[in-house]
Amino acid sequence: MLNLAKTLIHVLFLLPLVTVSYIFPKKIYVSDSMRRQKLTLQNIAKGNCAIRLITPRFKDTSLDSIIKPLFSLLVRKIYSLGNRKKLHFVHWGYSDKQRFGFSFSEFGYDTSYTENTLLGFAENGDYDVVGYLIDSRAPYFDGRVATDLEQMLNEQASGVIARRDDLRDFVSAAKASSLQKFPEYNQGNDYCFGSDDVVVIGQVPGDAAWTQTDCVVADNIDLIRVAQNHLKPDSTLYYKAHPRNHLKEKEHNQICELFPGIIEIPPEVSLKSIFRSHPKVVVNTSGAGLDAGLEGCEVHSYGVSFYAGWGATIDHFPKVQRRTAELSFDEIFAVTLGMYTKYFCRNSNLNVSVSEVTEIIRDTK
Repeated sequence: MLNLAKTLIHVLFLLPLVTVSYIFPKKIYVSDSMRRQKLTLQNIAKGNCAIRLITPRFKDTSLDSIIKPLFSLLVRKIYSLGNRKKLHFVHWGYSDKQRFGFSFSEFGYDTSYTENTLLGFAENGDYDVVGYLIDSRAPYFDGRVATDLEQMLNEQASGVIARRDDLRDFVSAAKASSLQKFPEYNQGNDYCFGSDDVVVIGQVPGDAAWTQTDCVVADNIDLIRVAQNHLKPDSTLYYKAHPRNHLKEKEHNQICELFPGIIEIPPEVSLKSIFRSHPKVVVNTSGAGLDAGLEGCEVHSYGVSFYAGWGATIDHFPKVQRRTAELSFDEIFAVTLGMYTKYFCRNSNLNVSVSEVTEIIRDTK
């Protein structure tokens, strides 16, 4: 019933929004999914109007299966009436397709796809600086399409460390820091990895970075299975589940049954503490693969992540012909986190330069 109420609220708000789009003097940035990213949306709007709509999140229920197609049909018709010059739609990942069943770019609207920073400066974090990734074509993680990030990597990443001192300092600071995407999971590491040992990095089941790109493995269990191919006679296979994997217990039971010799690393253990021992790392599309490569690990990739397909990773999927540049992990990190990612001050909403971010990283313990 909650989704039914949200559906009615959303539809009732649409007609005034469409009407206002023709008379309001400023551009209106509309989000269907950023209820917890108010500051980020305001930073994107930059002095224009920012609106966060109440939008249903449909589930696999009998009632939602009836409501969703009707909702999609109705709002498609209403949104098609809006002012293309004044409405700009901002989505969290692929929330547009997930909630509405269509993309607003189909109507000619400016559309942006946002995600949390990969460096730990999320809006719900404790730092004064907030970071986010934003793309006008698709979420950064979708390797099926040519994103803004992919174009930037193709055109600007090669040799960028040598050309820009600020990015070289940025990468060096990130390597020396303990900062990671989820800074709260920083438990100490008591394991001693050999260079031939293999660490498999799991992801959250249903993670869009897995389901919304091309992969050659089906799930974490399948990833462990193929990782066995990289073992040498005296090496050990490890698995680290994602700390936010809601199916950890079920997955653990499967792993114990299928892979009796594997060692499971507690999910809360710091990834950086693992990578600094330089084991081989096997990932599907987890952003941890970039962190591993930055630490000097050999990274095997089974999915088209934003950092795979550039020659830095050992790829086990068909070549992505669009990705023509040959790049190092440092160059990919510098462009993705230092140029493509946007940073701003939580209190003032003013943009923060990469040099300022570097100083914050250096001060992070």
